[in-house]
Amino acid sequence: MPKVVDHWGAERQKLEGHDSYVYAVAFSPDGKTVASGSFDKTVRLWDAATGEERQKLEGHDDCVSIVAFSPDGKTVASGSFDKTVRLWDAATGEEKLKHQTSRTVTRIAFSEDGNHLETDIGQLDLDNTSLAYHTSIGNSQAIISLESAWIRYRAEELLWLPHEYRGVCHDAYGLLLVVGQASGVVSFLSFR
Repeated sequence: MPKVVDHWGAERQKLEGHDSYVYAVAFSPDGKTVASGSFDKTVRLWDAATGEERQKLEGHDDCVSIVAFSPDGKTVASGSFDKTVRLWDAATGEEKLKHQTSRTVTRIAFSEDGNHLETDIGQLDLDNTSLAYHTSIGNSQAIISLESAWIRYRAEELLWLPHEYRGVCHDAYGLLLVVGQASGVVSFLSFR
């Protein structure tokens, strides 16, 4: 059962379910769902309020390297060391698209209109699934971020994290930070 703590900078939830290293996490646009990708070759969708697992998305043949939500939150994209990008229905878990790439995708984001995936190896047109190698994605600025051992608020050091909480990937939604860890745990930290 998820652990919930209700004070500044404390662990709010600890989600357990992955069998290996969590390599990627992302919030849905409305902040209600978190996607996590793992070396266990799965993508899992979690309810951000309760910590309950909503979906286990299986199909990759190797470790999941990146996850992202579409602007409407209805689709999840995942990249893998199996050199594929997959699109999943966030409600049903059904695989909607599988696209073979030339190498592992480690950065991925939907375009604002949701018609393209912008990756570190090019832009994937979702209408005809062709890949153009001329686009790169930018980094968004979050209010809360995790850099090395520090959680930062607007670039200022706010909270130092012990080694076991630092994780390997993170995403933020407002004042909620989600951290994926090598142990396979996904932790939520809440700030007020």
